[in-house]
Amino acid sequence: MELFRGTQPSVATPAAPSQKYAFARMCSDYSHLGGKPFKGSKSVLEVQTWLRASERIFSRMDLSDHHRVLVASSMLQERALDWYELFIAKVDESSLSWIQLKERFELKFVHESEKANLARSFLELKQGKSSVSDYVASFNALSKYGVEFINTPRKKNLRFVDGLKKYLKKVLLLQLKLSFEELVDSALCLEAVEKERDSGDNVEVSKNPNKKRFPFHKPNSSNHKKKKQATSSSQPSSAPSVQRVCYNCGSLDHFLHSCPKPRICRYCKKEGHRVSDCPIASKGFKSGKLNVA
Repeated sequence: MELFRGTQPSVATPAAPSQKYAFARMCSDYSHLGGKPFKGSKSVLEVQTWLRASERIFSRMDLSDHHRVLVASSMLQERALDWYELFIAKVDESSLSWIQLKERFELKFVHESEKANLARSFLELKQGKSSVSDYVASFNALSKYGVEFINTPRKKNLRFVDGLKKYLKKVLLLQLKLSFEELVDSALCLEAVEKERDSGDNVEVSKNPNKKRFPFHKPNSSNHKKKKQATSSSQPSSAPSVQRVCYNCGSLDHFLHSCPKPRICRYCKKEGHRVSDCPIASKGFKSGKLNVA
């Protein structure tokens, strides 16, 4: 047995990949997950979009702090690369953290005057003619410039609801105790109900043109006001009742925050995440063309 042991060929251990190959693989994975180069845009929203996208990709790749700096710096081009080369000429790149790089990056490409303008835009943000999902995207993009105005859950919910359309605001002002994600889901559900109601009215009117169409919103005519005053004077006033509806499963015996079923994204209709974390809705950030009107 000793003789056979001595004659057995030794199994060579595979060589570990070189550091250059590992780094090239990191950059390739970064691009494969949606990462893009940055050339030094003058648009503040594009700067923030690139930083947020890089942060999300680095978290998925589970990169160390130092590797985040290396991969991010390798994606800089033109004006941004010129700034970075001047920056690391004064700083040791090996000791540079990702947080430090982001801070210096924002100081260079996001000026204080622009931050003040964005904070003002956040405070004046309204949904207008845009959809709820577009309004949420604009709200999330601008919220970091008005953190002091939404530093509690109630303040954040109130600022969000205040910018919605009237028919949404009227209902959601009674639900400010919900979490922000649940409040967004409720707004999306109410918007879907409104669209279904409008489409149903259009079909009914097309079938019977002589039939009057009653919109979802209450009419504002003088006759309606007089009728309402007469009805209110003849009947005792009572407190408005809040209908118990779950905007996740449609049940009438509980609210959204106590729903036992998995949460469904109101944007892509898939389980496992809310609309604020939806990867499909977040694609609106990449173009930098968010509706902030």
